[in-house]
Amino acid sequence: SYEYLFGSQLQIGYLPGSQLLNPDLKWETTGSFNTGIDFNAFDGRISATVEYYQTSTQDLLVQRTIPSITGYTQMWDNLGETESNGWDLSLGGWVVDNNDFTLKLGATVSTQNNTIIKIDGRVDEDGQPVDDINNGWFIGESINVIYQYVFDGIWQESEIENITENDYLPGDAAPTAGSVRLADHNGDGMITIDDRKIFNLDPEWYGSFNINALYKGFDLIVDFYTVQGVQRNNSYLYNYDAGGSLNGKLNGMRVDYWTPENQSQEAPRPQFTAAVPYFGTMGIQDASYFRLRSLTFGYTLPRVVTQSLSIDKARVYFTGTNLFTQTQYLSYGPESSPGSYPEAQTFTFGVNLSF
Repeated sequence: SYEYLFGSQLQIGYLPGSQLLNPDLKWETTGSFNTGIDFNAFDGRISATVEYYQTSTQDLLVQRTIPSITGYTQMWDNLGETESNGWDLSLGGWVVDNNDFTLKLGATVSTQNNTIIKIDGRVDEDGQPVDDINNGWFIGESINVIYQYVFDGIWQESEIENITENDYLPGDAAPTAGSVRLADHNGDGMITIDDRKIFNLDPEWYGSFNINALYKGFDLIVDFYTVQGVQRNNSYLYNYDAGGSLNGKLNGMRVDYWTPENQSQEAPRPQFTAAVPYFGTMGIQDASYFRLRSLTFGYTLPRVVTQSLSIDKARVYFTGTNLFTQTQYLSYGPESSPGSYPEAQTFTFGVNLSF
């Protein structure tokens, strides 16, 4: 319920939800360009494809955060203009191909970038488009970003006595030993609101590598997958509900936190009764990973055996998914958000029979 003033009377009203109706919504408009080259050599034993695409979208539908004084917190709106582009490269070929043994290898590499060109038509005094900091939208940047201060280690006891007002944000109390230190990101010699950084959460590239082999009755299919140059905001490192607040109320993740006997640079001093200031700056992590996404190994029985059993063909096989993942991201999985169900690891044994 919400309180509203009608005339001189205070009234109580109710809203059907948190979304403000926008009567000016319109359809998105997208134009795209795509070009590519296909290459084949040695009678098709080796093939390659190179593709490039560019897409421009106007009036992209997004949820905009609005001041809560309106009684609502969000509203669907049309973002001015965005542009995306990327490359897709693939290469494959038969390395060995004879009666007893065949081996085929393949690889793909892709990039995908998106950029905000225009937001809502507002411009500054120089006629340049204006950023929407409240919603985290910045001209020339990806739509998928986080805008915050940069973690720069932990204040040590030897540094506190030489601290100046330029070393922490105006209005804050002087930091104590074991507290989070913010980086002077813009290099002006002081810590201000302008030291916040735009963290792009899109990957730089992703790719796969696959192996397809046959040896007599045995078959093997292996698929590796990787995502590189991607950052994620890991709330397990700082959020109380996720167990990372250092408040001593939950069994949080084990971190090398600061104490007088262990003056770490990785995590701040634990606090029991208060939140750690700027603890959220520690959440940005490299979420790049390399994964054995799937593996299938099978064996087809010789025909002389299947004929004696009145079977045309019989094959037994094993399939495993997400068998191995290498990453520095401290969560259940590099693709899932903290608290959500992680990528499942599965094992399947089966038999294929044809009569």
